[in-house]
Amino acid sequence: MTKPDDAKHVLLIDDEEGLRYSLSVLLTKKGFKVTTAENGRIGLDALESRPPDFVLCDVRMPEVDGMTFLQRAKAAGFHKPIIMMSAYAQVDEAVAAMRLGAFHYVSKPFKKDEILLVLERAAERES
Repeated sequence: MTKPDDAKHVLLIDDEEGLRYSLSVLLTKKGFKVTTAENGRIGLDALESRPPDFVLCDVRMPEVDGMTFLQRAKAAGFHKPIIMMSAYAQVDEAVAAMRLGAFHYVSKPFKKDEILLVLERAAERES
């Protein structure tokens, strides 16, 4: 079991409150510290105040969307894994996200194990 001080911090950015809640509960049970944001603008503020180890970010959101968040985070020098999520998965969108520096692109709805596996792979890359 991970000690609280050793827990990896995940920033979860999604405009769907239900998804934020369920994913936050899952990740917390798996030993992650979770911070949530309902759009990319709030997510960018969270990056500055408490940089996470990983970001899970929806592509389509109001105010600042996921692709803009990704561009701004990378431009600001954030180099931890950013995993993009979308219910409107399109190949060109996934390719664009990867070109902008996303670690992975996950289509919604996804299985809980899929997100955990992607985070595990991201953690391996970081170690």
